[in-house]
Amino acid sequence: MAVDGDRTQPQPTRRGERNANPQARAQRARAREWEREYIDLARHPADASLAEGLEPDDIAGRGWVPWQRTDEGLVIAVSAEPSPALVRSAERILDEPVADCVVSTDQGVDEAVTRALGPVIAGEAADGFADAYPGESARSGLRVWQRLLPLIVVCVMAAGFFAGPGIGVMVLLIAVNAALFGLIALKVSAAAAAIGSARASGTEPNAASDSMTDADADALPMYTVLVPVYREANIVHTLLRNIEHLDYPRSKLDVLLLMEEDDHETQQAVRDGEIPDCVRVLVVPGGSPQTKPRACNYGLRFARGKYVVIFDAEDRPERGQLRAAVAAFERPRRPAEREIGALQCRLHYFNARHNALTRLFAVEYSFWFDAMLPGLQRMGLPIPLGGTSNHFRTELLREIGGWDAYNVTEDADLGLRIASRGYQVDILPSATWEEACSQVRAWIKQRTRWIKGYMMTSAVNTRRPIAWLRRNGLRALPSLVLLMAGTPFAFLAYPVLLLVSAVLLIPPVGAAVGLPDWFTVTAISVAIGSQVLMTVVSMISAWRRYDAKVALFALLSPLYWLMHSIAAYRALWQVYSSPFHWEKTPHGLS
Repeated sequence: MAVDGDRTQPQPTRRGERNANPQARAQRARAREWEREYIDLARHPADASLAEGLEPDDIAGRGWVPWQRTDEGLVIAVSAEPSPALVRSAERILDEPVADCVVSTDQGVDEAVTRALGPVIAGEAADGFADAYPGESARSGLRVWQRLLPLIVVCVMAAGFFAGPGIGVMVLLIAVNAALFGLIALKVSAAAAAIGSARASGTEPNAASDSMTDADADALPMYTVLVPVYREANIVHTLLRNIEHLDYPRSKLDVLLLMEEDDHETQQAVRDGEIPDCVRVLVVPGGSPQTKPRACNYGLRFARGKYVVIFDAEDRPERGQLRAAVAAFERPRRPAEREIGALQCRLHYFNARHNALTRLFAVEYSFWFDAMLPGLQRMGLPIPLGGTSNHFRTELLREIGGWDAYNVTEDADLGLRIASRGYQVDILPSATWEEACSQVRAWIKQRTRWIKGYMMTSAVNTRRPIAWLRRNGLRALPSLVLLMAGTPFAFLAYPVLLLVSAVLLIPPVGAAVGLPDWFTVTAISVAIGSQVLMTVVSMISAWRRYDAKVALFALLSPLYWLMHSIAAYRALWQVYSSPFHWEKTPHGLS
């Protein structure tokens, strides 16, 4: 079958195909091997009308697309081998015989699918989860009682002060100290469990888990890597080099670079470079909300791997991470163990020593990923995922609806949902090195988004508290109440606690309030003791991961928590004013 002379022998190509040379060259060679014709779908596009009436699941990620109707009949363009099984599958979906197959690149087939069904796929990426699970999505926002909750709290406090300054201050200190102490007690208990477990097993914080050997390479499954990028033109090719650094067979690596339609600068940067043959570029059609989870849902439609992982643009994963993840997923489970649904790698910073802020960030992350999350796993509590280097079973991810595009901490929300379905979320002792935010203004925006997401996730999970308890059980309550809801509350209350404690230490004011001395001393001691305890365990974690020069910055934690308070009040405002707004964190600054 001739198509304007564009056969398998080398042909003049457009600029886009020159930059995709590894893919194009490989597919031309395969076309000769399969005795099929090679077609450049950029020069000879597929007839989009042939896909009318199809669902995204019918053709997205399957390696073929209906191409043209010729005198011989319907012709499909394939990027996978046109085996009898593939042809039969296409005929069943298209409900008519396939007369012939032509060969093109993965990129060309994906772009043809996007031209035909892109808006439909993008719409489902945004609203598919919310439509299927409205009670578990942040799309519908706060319930009436949740919107009134801050006002109710203020009214209760005001009533206490109206009844008497002493009563009001007592109620305030008890509430704030209880929340702060409960949160820190959970974190310290988890850290103690993790450190004790590591000492018992001899595992160091930098140790990687057992990975599959070279002898097992042929048995490795296809692995999809989702890389959502937005305004990352300055580092996108560094990112691709980091992905190529992974110790995983190229034939089993399915990398999807997800770019937004309005991000022309990053798209141009990708076109100007050479795209590795394991990378497919997907441009996500414009739409709302324009969030990372929406882009990931779009990419999930095209994923071909048995497992899927997310990496951010600046990530530097350890070489053996994918092999280690496969080994963890496929390790035989004991009868009492739940099946692993997701793995969270440890996240740390390659620019930890850049300035004081990055050192504080490194202290926080070393505690979170080396101590607290492994401790939560050991205690059997649900784990909030960390947004990157999350590994999933692809079918499970699709089964539970993917990510909530309306939740700006879609990772933490997803970790709780996976646990609620009866699956285990484990910590994989393999590290991914990220770039810590080194600018205060950008850090405040990033932390605002994270805290806002914690607030919305808490609100979503408490809409029907009895039903939530029945589904998750009392064991999951600490993760939701103390960690997910308690973290924003503690940051909101922290400056109030500091102010009240400082005022009570002024003798005339303390005497006027009329609190018993024992209560004042106890309340202030609990507040100070909680902060000291948290500072000490954070310092230990940072010392084990980095060194004393980083660990000593844990002494600045009280100032760091005040920065969190600023972000928490911004987050509270945005929960009401712009709950789905995604404040982008700049990368490539260090």
